[in-house]
Amino acid sequence: MKIRHSIETGQVKADTQMTPMIDVVFLLLIFFLVTFKIPSREGDFDITMPPPESSGPPESTAPSLIVKMTAGPNGELADLIYKDTFVSGNSDAERFDNLQLMIAKDLEIIGPETAEAPEVEIDYDFGLQYGYVMTAISHINGRYVNNQLVDMVEKIRFTRHPEDRN
Repeated sequence: MKIRHSIETGQVKADTQMTPMIDVVFLLLIFFLVTFKIPSREGDFDITMPPPESSGPPESTAPSLIVKMTAGPNGELADLIYKDTFVSGNSDAERFDNLQLMIAKDLEIIGPETAEAPEVEIDYDFGLQYGYVMTAISHINGRYVNNQLVDMVEKIRFTRHPEDRN
């Protein structure tokens, strides 16, 4: 940066060099473009929410599989129930993995020859932490077999509760 003294006024004038600034901006731009990674698959769920003034469940001939999640006193997952059967496990992750295996087994029994794809209904307590619902959706939607993502259920809907009316 050059500092020039004006002979007439006695003021100091500083010139800024724009070329180094532009070089730094382009280097940052190139750095972010090179390090940017596109996610492989992010949240591609076919979720059917009930209409606001629903008089009943949506009509569907697809087999409906029901997952019920109850909340503990602090919003943690107390019970995970699939088709009236408690899903057991030593940790929440193990319980969700067991739920995934149970659904995969039922999907094999239903088979691909059904007219409509099966649908999972998630019935949750209003006080349940949001993360548990998202974990359930990701375990229901697909699973990894030999490092390959296998789609399981694409249609997911939620049970409407009186607390959700806001």
